[in-house]
Amino acid sequence: MEFLQDRSVLRASDSSFDIPDWLLFGCLLNIENGERWGLRNPQARIDQLLAVITAANDLIASGRPEAARGLLVPFRGSGGGSAQLPGLTEDWTCDEMNILITQGRGGYDMPGQQTDTPPETSPGDSSIGGPVNHITLTPEDYNEIRRLEWCHHIQLGDVLTQGEWDKTHQDIIASCIPNDLRGKTVLDIGFNDGYYSFLAEERGAKKITGLEIHYRDTAKLAHRLKQSRIEFYEQGMFDFRSDEGYDVVLYLGVYYHVVNILESFQQVYALTAPGGEVYIEGSLLFGRWNRIMKLPPWMRLAKKPKAPPNLNFWIPTLTALKKMIGFVGFEDVEVLSFIGSRVVVRGRKR
Repeated sequence: MEFLQDRSVLRASDSSFDIPDWLLFGCLLNIENGERWGLRNPQARIDQLLAVITAANDLIASGRPEAARGLLVPFRGSGGGSAQLPGLTEDWTCDEMNILITQGRGGYDMPGQQTDTPPETSPGDSSIGGPVNHITLTPEDYNEIRRLEWCHHIQLGDVLTQGEWDKTHQDIIASCIPNDLRGKTVLDIGFNDGYYSFLAEERGAKKITGLEIHYRDTAKLAHRLKQSRIEFYEQGMFDFRSDEGYDVVLYLGVYYHVVNILESFQQVYALTAPGGEVYIEGSLLFGRWNRIMKLPPWMRLAKKPKAPPNLNFWIPTLTALKKMIGFVGFEDVEVLSFIGSRVVVRGRKR
């Protein structure tokens, strides 16, 4: 703990802005909490703190304090005292130091906890995508839903599937995707159970295409029950071609599963239409200031590694991720949300 008292440690990676005392104190409180948070390495927690502040600082510098505040949603607490982040118009109380470890945006992993006020989404909003098909489930449908193992939380009639993934995480990603997709074409790379494809359909997209190496029974069932018009393909992203490209490309939770991560971003760029947007979500590397990416230990130590249940390859730092997205041609690369040790980033194609 002693070395963390030196403010220069926290400024080491970026000297373009000064960290307020109240925010530094909040960081130290988080480190005092130790292994309660998902990032157990104190250096990793500092690194993540700096990543969030840097992203917010970039937004403030570009004249977008409201977007910056979206990254700094406080964990609501009680107490007196106040301090203000330069460039923002809203005061934060000193007892809200753990602003960057919220259970939603800008936070560290907090397993088993949910946000008090999840981000608003618009599933089934008839004012945008038109009336959503009413689903009447049969006893056979109920049994099939219960039998299958779901990753996403999907509303099917009066049943919300119990996905393995955190629903708050899912909702935060959904809040980063435009609410109004009318007239847009959408490509969902790695659709899994299909939640984000169905979300795009409910938000009015005129054409949705989903790619997945393994077309899961869960997605097939949801597609049938929703009477969806989405085109799902059991196909890898590198084998898929599109002459015109898509207005919106969703590349969520995929890049770290790809051996050649840079090539995957090049393919995503090729599948994005001119003037289109890409939404990228995935894991980040924190706490390794001398690295830009890493391989999991099982990859580094084996000549021919055995595939684990969930195959992961490269995990980049935020800087490396943004550089790669920009290198392939995307512009205006911007952080939309931090979710624990993960991030949602948007890029635009001219």
